Amino acid sequence: MTGRIFLTPAPRAPLPSWLESELQFDSAGLLRFCVGERPVGWMLPELAQRLTRWPEAFTVERERVSFAPGLDSAATRSLALAEVLQRLREDGVVTGWRDEAYRVPPRGAQGGGTEPELFRMERAARKLFGIESHASHLNGLVRTPQGMSMWIARRSPAKSVDPDRLDNIVAGGIAADTNAWATLLKECGEEAGIPEELARKAKRCGTLRFRRRDPEGVDAQRIELFDLELPQGFVPVNRDGEVAEFRLMDVGDVARQMQRPGEFTVDAALVAGECLGRCLTSSGRDGHGDEDNSGMGEH
Repeated sequence: MTGRIFLTPAPRAPLPSWLESELQFDSAGLLRFCVGERPVGWMLPELAQRLTRWPEAFTVERERVSFAPGLDSAATRSLALAEVLQRLREDGVVTGWRDEAYRVPPRGAQGGGTEPELFRMERAARKLFGIESHASHLNGLVRTPQGMSMWIARRSPAKSVDPDRLDNIVAGGIAADTNAWATLLKECGEEAGIPEELARKAKRCGTLRFRRRDPEGVDAQRIELFDLELPQGFVPVNRDGEVAEFRLMDVGDVARQMQRPGEFTVDAALVAGECLGRCLTSSGRDGHGDEDNSGMGEH
């Protein structure tokens, strides 16, 4: 496949070759998914053909699929899509059902949770429709006499997505009716047993966005980045069964593991790599983050 890397902001250092390959995005053969004239996603022709079964919900054309003209509000679009997704679930097209709704704002929205909502959809179907997800990820850092270390999680082998791969200490999708900060606090407790009073010391470090081809369609993500410096004596404990183990690794070991294909998830590698870049560029300063927007002002 030929294409170009779709990643913002640009990485501070060259990407590992496997990650650069994963991030090559080529839209050839894909159809745009639209709300009216506004593009919001992408889909494979096979899915577009399936959607012709529901002309009351979708208009399928040669190069694009859009909601039917009569669906002129977020509520009507969400209801029509939910009914179709249930049928696709029964057909085995939508797998890994979460019973978790994502809100879909206009393309290019900043993700603060205040943009007008175009529709909502089940999280498990987002790649099929090429919808950009919104998540909070945390780098758990520990300052030791030998230098900075990072807590890295290994995903449970029972996970439906990227089982047994290395991940950030905390990562969670931002569902409808919540925001990045609330999601971070919730996931800190569930995924790593970080007490809320400690989690509230997390510092926001920006936003990362990427898009790549996926066997289901398109994996597009917008990730809110947070760092948290943890005490040397703190040991994370998983409470929701989604993490097999945690490892405290010095930043050099993290960087070396990131070079190996199949070790890290794509999103975790990007998040950890962005943090390592900041650690290197700020090594002469007190601290490790570019911004000190603790909690994004949402708490």
